[in-house]
Amino acid sequence: MAETVISVVLGKLIPVATEQISLVWGFEEQLKELQDSLTTIQAVLADAERRQVKEEFVKLWMRRLKDVAYDVDDVLDEFAYEILRRKVEIRNQMMRKVCFFFSFSNPIAFRINMANKIKAILKSLKKIIDNAKEFEFASTGSINAIPEVSPNRETDSSPEGAEIVGMGGHVSEIVDLMLNATNEQLSVIPIVGMPGLGKTTLAKLGYNHEQVQRSFDKTIWICVSNEFDDKKILREILESLTQNPCALQTKDAIVKSLKKELQEKRYLLVLDDVWNEDDRKWDALRSCLLGINSSAGNNVIVTTHSDTVARIMKTIHQHDMEKLSDDECWSIIKKRVSTKERIPLSQDQEDIGREIAKRCQGIPLVARVLGGTMSNKIEEREWLAIQNSEVWSSLHGENEILSILKLSFDHLSPSLKSCFSYCAIFPKDYEMGKEELIQHWMAEGFLQPSQGNSSEMEDIGNDYFDILLANSLFQDIIRDDFGDILSCKMHDLVHDLALLISKWETLHLGGNGGGVTLTSVIFDVYLLCLKTGQHQQSHYLEMAWADCAQFFVLVLILETGYWT
Repeated sequence: MAETVISVVLGKLIPVATEQISLVWGFEEQLKELQDSLTTIQAVLADAERRQVKEEFVKLWMRRLKDVAYDVDDVLDEFAYEILRRKVEIRNQMMRKVCFFFSFSNPIAFRINMANKIKAILKSLKKIIDNAKEFEFASTGSINAIPEVSPNRETDSSPEGAEIVGMGGHVSEIVDLMLNATNEQLSVIPIVGMPGLGKTTLAKLGYNHEQVQRSFDKTIWICVSNEFDDKKILREILESLTQNPCALQTKDAIVKSLKKELQEKRYLLVLDDVWNEDDRKWDALRSCLLGINSSAGNNVIVTTHSDTVARIMKTIHQHDMEKLSDDECWSIIKKRVSTKERIPLSQDQEDIGREIAKRCQGIPLVARVLGGTMSNKIEEREWLAIQNSEVWSSLHGENEILSILKLSFDHLSPSLKSCFSYCAIFPKDYEMGKEELIQHWMAEGFLQPSQGNSSEMEDIGNDYFDILLANSLFQDIIRDDFGDILSCKMHDLVHDLALLISKWETLHLGGNGGGVTLTSVIFDVYLLCLKTGQHQQSHYLEMAWADCAQFFVLVLILETGYWT
């Protein structure tokens, strides 16, 4: 992630800011040297990012570079703060005539302090540049920190639609199972398959099917994820039915309210993304569901990657997802790359695309993400770069899919990489508000306008959001009545990718962690994310301050779903 940090820092070292700082304190020469050093390093970062996957010494070099880049960012922020502070003092005519020599507000003391910091940074950067020469990195020139977004660019606001490829038979079978399971009081139908095969998409297609909606009095969708808590699930069911927050504190009270809502009504409940393999937890929820409604014909659809979960919960036939054929993967990719403003694909491009489709391992998510990346590439050589990537020869073990998805991440601009990896702060299946997310990107300095670009920061943030959505790194969008996007989610695998990329910079505490302790591995944490209930906040904050040497950003995610 050093590439993204340096991109942000260079964005702050624009000539106007440099001139303003040097005019007041005479740092023009040092800041020019700093800018030149970072630009020199930036030219080899693409090769370094690629080589650190296999070379441990390069990985350590990248971590040292990242630490120095954050130091530069801190210095620039101190300059910006001091300039603003002095403007406020002058405006309010509150300048002190007498102050202690070593006061931070003293211009001479401040200049000495900053001069020492810049000197130390330049010394560190010189060592880093000398090491880079030893590694013999390939220079790719200066990296454009801001993606060029064409005003006529056609973004796919609903990329998950491509996953419908190959779903026809699956949808018919699931709908038949739901409609015909009328004898039992509670029928449980698991949809099982590895991550990325489209289990949730299939469940949605069945859930929204016209015949299904007519057959059930109430339909409820709950995203469970890895935290299976019967009281929490029951509360969310009640909130879904009433469309109001639930203030009830006890499980008995919630069950009593659910009885009123579902009395003599046939309901369909979808429990999406279930990880729980403890049969006692399922028995507790099942007992409550049986007590809520004694009518026959109630259905529960469960999506899970685990055969153990399916075995514990199922009452009738289990539906197993299958991988797509190579032709079906190519169909998804082709749909993503074939837009109205694009010229038809050449035969060579189609041949390259089909070769890439063969490497999607039959997983729709992979085809969607790679298709989104390829849609931004016009030249045949750019598609060949994806086909000939070293990623394909280094696939092994459980992280094969993540390695393929990272190929898409590697083709993002530095600023977009920052915006994407920042999303790792949220829990899985979290509904990210678009406006709040863009505001956080702005606060982090990720949205740097390119040269000659006079767009507002919000407009740049909207463009970034659209690009990540078009690349299928965002999904499950929710729109308002005017068609504007309010929120989105990340697929579990995509969220895993964001966590993998940001693991040295972002620390998560809370959730089901229980007695979490911090280790020296996360000595320097840039972003600390706490997921906690109201009564646990002080406990986790004390842990953070006691065990983290330093962190720059604190994000608090409450169990209620609000975050700050």
